[in-house]
Amino acid sequence: MDTVTTDEVSRIRDAADLIRQSTQRDEVAAAAALRRCVAQVRDAALRTFETIDKPRWRRFVEAIGGSGLPLAALSVCGRGTREIRYTQLLGYFLDPRKPHGLGSKVLRAVLSPELANPDAFDFDHAVVTPEHGLGEVVVESRRFGSTVDLFIQADGFYVLIEQKIGSAEGADKGAGSQLAKYARIVLQHHPQIEEANSLWLYLTPHRTPSRDGAASGGYPQWRAVSHSDWFCRIAAVLDVPGLSRVARHNLCCLLWDLMMGPLAVDEDKLDVLRSYAVKALDRSERFVALEQWCGANSVHTDVMLKILEACYVDDAY
Repeated sequence: MDTVTTDEVSRIRDAADLIRQSTQRDEVAAAAALRRCVAQVRDAALRTFETIDKPRWRRFVEAIGGSGLPLAALSVCGRGTREIRYTQLLGYFLDPRKPHGLGSKVLRAVLSPELANPDAFDFDHAVVTPEHGLGEVVVESRRFGSTVDLFIQADGFYVLIEQKIGSAEGADKGAGSQLAKYARIVLQHHPQIEEANSLWLYLTPHRTPSRDGAASGGYPQWRAVSHSDWFCRIAAVLDVPGLSRVARHNLCCLLWDLMMGPLAVDEDKLDVLRSYAVKALDRSERFVALEQWCGANSVHTDVMLKILEACYVDDAY
């Protein structure tokens, strides 16, 4: 076996020292580059806040402080989490025949991402029925009725929407989960509703999946969707050109009610948010704390500020 000489050991140690020193220099250089990158990102974010976000937050502080927020009627009346009230409210704005000034825009916004072929859906002539009775199912000599929250039909296509805000999916002993019961009743009593011409949505604050969304054979399947999804989709309608002042006002009120109800941004949270905004307006570097609080509390700040911009679009600012 060959032996390693003293000189070879010394050369190996010298090489190891050089590698260690080089590695340390690389680590120092990498750390310095990272600090520069972080500083650049922070400075860019600060410039964005100063030039774009700061005026928007100033509008929010002034609105909550006196100039006025959109009317969240259900929340003001203490009905901010009452499902049946929100079912009626959503049904009104989804119905293109109602005089809210928005036509089919809200319906189109919330359903288009869910439809395989939205161009084939007749949004303008859709019939929207809140609290629609589906009929009864008999299980072990017991009769179970069912009422789906929103039933939409348009030219032979059907959309069933069940909504939950502060409660969980119900169940009847012997009839199974609430959504499975609805599916069973539809399959038994509504043969015109088939997999190819229907969409089943389960609307909850956190996109909660149904307990048993599929009947035997895998149809129908309840698709989970959240109020947050709908909130952002409906807010996009504010960008549609040609909205009348009344339509825009009505839309802002709907969005604010959704924010304070299903999304749980209540008056207490708005007060805390205002305090963070005031501090950030006083010292711009505090906007980081503002953004962190909004993220931790699931506040859709960009949409919220967009709603206020829409409210005050006709005012000089």
